[in-house]
Amino acid sequence: MNVSVLSDLVGDDPGTLRDLLQLFQNSAAAAMNEFDTAWQARQLSGLVQVSHRIKSSARFVGAVPLAELCASLEQLATQEDIPGCEAILPQVYSAIELVNDEISRYLEDSWPNKTDARAPDI
Repeated sequence: MNVSVLSDLVGDDPGTLRDLLQLFQNSAAAAMNEFDTAWQARQLSGLVQVSHRIKSSARFVGAVPLAELCASLEQLATQEDIPGCEAILPQVYSAIELVNDEISRYLEDSWPNKTDARAPDI
């Protein structure tokens, strides 16, 4: 993850960076549930929608490997490649968890006195 990608887009305001990173964490965690729901129902259109959304968000926060995996999943689901989707979904989940862990470490290092790491309700 490269936070400078995000700061290049929105500026260096620490509060804004923190809020956007926390928002991404929450969105990515929710996406894992959405992926599960779509996959269990074999709703490939759901996989396309969620992977497209997370791909864009991942690029925004500088999580390029996650964005690339989501682009691959989006393409596989669009092509109705069920074995391909099945093979890549665990990689997407692992990448989401890795990025969320990296964000948590970044937030802890940048704001050590901030105990509430959840994004604000909006």
